[in-house]
Amino acid sequence: MNRLGFSIVALLSVCEVSVSSEAPYPVSPVIAGLTWEDEVVVCGRSGSGDNWPITWVEDDLCITAWGDGPGFDGPISKDARLSLGFARIYGNPPEARGEDFATNADTPEGSGSSGIKASGLLMVDGVLYMFARNYKPAGSDDFTNAILAWSRDRGKSWQWADWHFADTFGCPEFVQFGKNYEGARDGYVYIASQANDSAYEYSPDIVMARVLKDRVADRTAYEFFAGLGQAGEPMWSADIAKRAPIFTDPHGTQRIAITYNAPLRRYILTTSHLPPGTSATHTAALGIFDAPEPWGPWTAVYYSDRWSSTGGQDCRTYHHKFPTKWISADGKQMWLLYSGLDCGLYGFCMRKVRLAVQPAQESDGGPGLAWRYPGDKGIENDQAVVFAEDFEEASLDAVCSRWESVQNRDIMSLSPDVPPGGAGAHSLLMAHVGGQSTGGNLYRRLPPGYDKLHVRFYVKFDPDCSPIHHFVHVGGYNPSTPWPQGGAGIRPEGNERFTTGVEPYGKEWRWDFYSYWMAMRSSPDGKSWGHDFINDPKLSAERGRWTCVELMMKMNEPVTQSNGEQALWIDGRSWVKNGQTVSHLGQGFPRGKWVWDSFLAEPQGEPFEGFRWRTTEEVKLNFLWLLLYITQSPPGRISRVWFDDIVVAREYIGPIKPTGDR
Repeated sequence: MNRLGFSIVALLSVCEVSVSSEAPYPVSPVIAGLTWEDEVVVCGRSGSGDNWPITWVEDDLCITAWGDGPGFDGPISKDARLSLGFARIYGNPPEARGEDFATNADTPEGSGSSGIKASGLLMVDGVLYMFARNYKPAGSDDFTNAILAWSRDRGKSWQWADWHFADTFGCPEFVQFGKNYEGARDGYVYIASQANDSAYEYSPDIVMARVLKDRVADRTAYEFFAGLGQAGEPMWSADIAKRAPIFTDPHGTQRIAITYNAPLRRYILTTSHLPPGTSATHTAALGIFDAPEPWGPWTAVYYSDRWSSTGGQDCRTYHHKFPTKWISADGKQMWLLYSGLDCGLYGFCMRKVRLAVQPAQESDGGPGLAWRYPGDKGIENDQAVVFAEDFEEASLDAVCSRWESVQNRDIMSLSPDVPPGGAGAHSLLMAHVGGQSTGGNLYRRLPPGYDKLHVRFYVKFDPDCSPIHHFVHVGGYNPSTPWPQGGAGIRPEGNERFTTGVEPYGKEWRWDFYSYWMAMRSSPDGKSWGHDFINDPKLSAERGRWTCVELMMKMNEPVTQSNGEQALWIDGRSWVKNGQTVSHLGQGFPRGKWVWDSFLAEPQGEPFEGFRWRTTEEVKLNFLWLLLYITQSPPGRISRVWFDDIVVAREYIGPIKPTGDR
């Protein structure tokens, strides 16, 4: 049955699936499950080839490569089949089409492991990169090597590197982001592979390398994941011998792929594995995992020994991946691309999957870390958490002992007023009295320093609270100090400090950022005061109720680039204005214009330049400053502000999952 160049070659039952008990990781806190569509669809003719690494080039174009076949429209005679061939893919399934094109890298069929084949493709800033496996160096009989090539004309002509991987990276695949590498995590290209030399064997481990995106061809620029540091940050080494796995499955991994699902902010890893008691090169098994970073920590979305089967027959499949172009705008629908040896699956095969996101928060913030811990109970023990403060100590003295600097303790007390849904009995109340002080604060360092942090807290403003001048701040000092530093009106130099405040601005009580960094503008008075970015009075701080506030800050990496970010969620939601998200800023988003020290988001404006927070890696996120600063209040007026359930973590936290347990 042909349809728009596709054939439905198998009908499998629609299934809502759970994770097998054999899965090597706990169940995902974000993706509650998935449902496979019943149709397996093959683009073009069956028998066209296998593997199909793919990358998104431009709006409607992907480029892919096949192995051991004639491609979509080439001659089918045996002497015309290619071990390495290339094709363009236009459109989205099921209304997409494939079109072969000739290159100087086309290679006659080499019979499986004896023929060079593409294992990964990636378009970055107009340059198309390819890793090819089964590479045999000159004068050698060893096909268990991988080599890099690149093309500046979209794959028509290729230049080969003068180096190759001979150890561990036997089937390297690029981590995929958006078209032409848009929306990438940072200025690096990431490469992952099963941790052995041969694409035809299984390894329990997956390893990872990274390289600056403008130095992909330079072997000396590669760094290898070498484990996690004391603070849970990734460590990288130029020495491949110091590599450490990012993922481990005792049942094996083979021909893996990692794709970034941007709407869900999760990396999706796909891999084959060996069911117990089997020793085949390919099986019907499939594992799907997710993580907040390319290196983890991983959780299981799907794990089955018999994913591909029909009529009681197992169908051997391999090199599964989710092309980023085929991910829906909400991240909940994806198409899996793969190939197989049985059941008419030797070709460009696709199957649609629908994801069920945890019902925690169907907001654009998505379910976060807090959804694993109803009422926040035990959240402080999560490996992603850096610091947590719930004010459940027996006394205010005990609370203050957890902070390094406490100013104006006299205005602070423990209060029984707590956020709904939490499990605690106390919050912290700061009660400012007009004419007596400017408020109070708690400050502490966050050693050893981090490249990305989320800070979530709950706050409640009394309806009679006077306007707040400055509020909660996060940032980095170099060197770090046990007290908050000054610097008002002074532009940082990049090697000593940066800060961002989350503030309910003035009489409008509008939420916005208040940021200091090395590339900030000047204000009309010639000084550099903190900059704001959202500028929408509709995003107001509602007084008289508890509000969940979350700030994310991400350092620029490498330090020469301006790819730092910051984001704000109120009650688990980012803020959209005129069709674009304006509460998340990074290199290239949102669009707008500068007016002195204010960024005004406008869809027709210029892309935001991003944040260059630092010039040296010694500058990191390393302090939290819980600040109530009021400078204009009538004498004697009491301005009450409550704080509770503060969590600092390396991933999105989100609002508390309600519990009835008080």
